[in-house]
Amino acid sequence: MYLRSLEMQGFKSFPDKTELKFTKGITAVVGPNGSGKSNISDAMRWVMGEQSSKALRGEKMSGVIFHGCETRKESPFSQVTLTIDNEDRALDYDSDIVSVSRKLYKNGDSEYMINGSGVRLKEVNELFMDTGLGKDGYSIIGQGRIADIVNGKSNDRREIFEEAAGIAKFRYKKQEAERKLAAAEENISRLTDILGELEDRIGPLEKQCEKAKKFRVLDDEKRKLEISVWVKRLEQYRVRLEEYEERIKLLKEQHAAVSAELEESDREIEESFRQSAESSAKVDEIRQKIHDTELESRKGEADIAVCENDISHISENILRLKEQIEQSRADKYFLEAELEKQRGQLTELKKSKLEADNAVSDKEKEFDRLINKAEESDKAVSDVNSAVNGAYLKKSKLSFQIENVKNIICETEEQIADNEAEKKQTQENSRFTQSELKKLRMDKLRAEEQQQEAQNRLSGLQKLHEKRSQKLAAADESFLKTDSELRDAAGRLQILRDLESSMEGFGYSVKHIMTAVKQGRIKNVCGTVAQLMTVKSEYSVAIETALGGALQNIVVENEEAAKRGIRLLKESRAGRATFLPVTSVKGTRLDNKGLEQEDGFVAMGCDIVSFDDKYRGIVNYLLGRICIAEDIDSAAVIAKKNGYKFRIVTLDGQVINAGGSFTGGSVSKTTGLLTRKNEIEELDRKKLALEAKRGELSNERERLRNEVNKFAADIEGLKEQLGNLGSDC
Repeated sequence: MYLRSLEMQGFKSFPDKTELKFTKGITAVVGPNGSGKSNISDAMRWVMGEQSSKALRGEKMSGVIFHGCETRKESPFSQVTLTIDNEDRALDYDSDIVSVSRKLYKNGDSEYMINGSGVRLKEVNELFMDTGLGKDGYSIIGQGRIADIVNGKSNDRREIFEEAAGIAKFRYKKQEAERKLAAAEENISRLTDILGELEDRIGPLEKQCEKAKKFRVLDDEKRKLEISVWVKRLEQYRVRLEEYEERIKLLKEQHAAVSAELEESDREIEESFRQSAESSAKVDEIRQKIHDTELESRKGEADIAVCENDISHISENILRLKEQIEQSRADKYFLEAELEKQRGQLTELKKSKLEADNAVSDKEKEFDRLINKAEESDKAVSDVNSAVNGAYLKKSKLSFQIENVKNIICETEEQIADNEAEKKQTQENSRFTQSELKKLRMDKLRAEEQQQEAQNRLSGLQKLHEKRSQKLAAADESFLKTDSELRDAAGRLQILRDLESSMEGFGYSVKHIMTAVKQGRIKNVCGTVAQLMTVKSEYSVAIETALGGALQNIVVENEEAAKRGIRLLKESRAGRATFLPVTSVKGTRLDNKGLEQEDGFVAMGCDIVSFDDKYRGIVNYLLGRICIAEDIDSAAVIAKKNGYKFRIVTLDGQVINAGGSFTGGSVSKTTGLLTRKNEIEELDRKKLALEAKRGELSNERERLRNEVNKFAADIEGLKEQLGNLGSDC
């Protein structure tokens, strides 16, 4: 066995990879002070497992890494590889060439390798035992080492002699075997205690086993009964759903029929409006004809009255003329000349009279066609004509009476004036009638506008009624859905509360203690760890995994309460439990600078749970040195950088233990004590929210139902109003 080469990179004064090869014979390294000669022997001592920084002439182990200078960067790591020829098998390793490497990073991580395979420091030390090599071997003699051997204690010299004699390895194996035996004896003692404890618990456990078997049977029966109940309920719900669907279908058909009837009614109303408009036009036309006829009738009656008045005057004139004839016979000759003159005037008057008679005759004929009293009018006209003819005859005989003619002319003028007055009165009556007709037409237009407005309002109300009906149906559906969710949440909440009150999931010993607390047999018990802390849902799996069985630890006020609980469990043979006195358990929180800046770091376990400040020492004791990471990859990086010094738990329940072991797999998210507690709180909040929502929906349903009924009543009222307006028109 001899040394073949030494390779250094980043070690002290060797920033670059430097390889020293050794051949058979003596190799000397010569150089001035401070040139790094001793660094070569330090590299050999370091690669063979030296753990003392003072032995390597430094303050701390990171001092062996090249720290850089003005012209060179610092090295990220330090690595030394020692190659030994092992053809004679002086080293207990089946290889002709043995290469031992050690690598140290700036973050403190260290690696050992033998022929490229990762090993532990223990294996490196065992490799060099009884060979004279190694960190404590006599093959490396540094400055002052001989003086240390000569002046050292006998035990120190004895180690060197044993190493030279080749018995150090056997002494190491002996010590290792004794240590293992002591550990085995300790384990046997613990197993004996546990066996004795378990033997004491066999009796109660058998009873508990019987109870558990009965519980399983009863639980299976309960589950079957619950399934049967739910199946029956589902069947009932299905039947009710079918009934509701039938009712909905029937209501839809009724709605369609009512809609069709309503449309038909609308069409009939429109047709009625059209017919009413036509009838109104005809009525106006007939009224106008009646008015014209009445005017003409009144005019004819006026003409008849005039003629009757003329006849009366003429009769009076005849009587008066007879008297005058008797008086004027004496003046016969004087008046004959004047008579001739008056005869010409009389001829003209006859012509005027004839024209008036013709006009009267025409009016009388037209009047005969319009009124039922035509015959009486004809008779009156005939009498008038007869009287006129008689008057003409008498007048021809007495035409010489000029004064009489003058009187007749005056009377005729007066009659004309009377006719003009009657004409004015007739015009006034016509204007009054036109005003009344205009007023009636305005009333009709106003009624039609009111009818159209009522029709538009009816259409708007029908649309609002339809929209409110749709909203009411949606509100009913939402109410039923919310009510179903509320019942489901209430049922689930009741089940979880029953489990929580019966402390389902806790050990028998913990239940026994908590029952004794309720009964007042033990005092100063605060509760279990699971009961005294709360955590958000997203962290519950990580905290449950981190605490594990510690969730069932019982927190007490002081040591006396803990001793009282242990005595109670021992006397009742109810098992074992862990008690955490507030006065004695004082954990500390891990304070590792730079941990918060690591990728994937969430928080320390004690920082994401809520608890009473009096339990801070207990929470720090349980969770103060547990780091919470996002996932297993981030946890692995964090653990490696920090030398696997503390426990790391991921959000999904994977664990990297202190020392480097990994624990993980699938995790149930519905069976944990904290998960159940969080679910109860969430269901409480959900139940309150659903109850409030159901109340709001109930009020909304009632409001919409009232609006639908009001719109229906308004629609009926408008239909009745439309009927009245149609009859008025």
